[in-house]
Amino acid sequence: MLVIKDYAYETQAGVGIIAGDMGEAVGIQTEHELLFSLYPNPAEDWIEIRYYENEQLYADIRNLEGKLLLTQALQSGSANRLPVADLPMGTYVAVIRNETGEVKGKQVWVKSR
Repeated sequence: MLVIKDYAYETQAGVGIIAGDMGEAVGIQTEHELLFSLYPNPAEDWIEIRYYENEQLYADIRNLEGKLLLTQALQSGSANRLPVADLPMGTYVAVIRNETGEVKGKQVWVKSR
């Protein structure tokens, strides 16, 4: 079975896509418990991330090759705006992690201009 985790499209935070290669049905596997929102998607100048946890978290913006492009500390319960105007058009992944690097959630998003 092939499990696509790091850069698969997710319909909600922490839900990855599992694709079987033995005639099995495609299913969904939950990897992370953190609930957060990321919008707008697609984005032009900024993305906004909100989460409600008691833990200090960070947002890493990566391209589809996994290259780290931006890191920003997040504040729980606040509208955390990340500047993305200088990024080229394309598809990116917002990785939400704690101070030790444990991934709490991921979201694919698109830069439209």
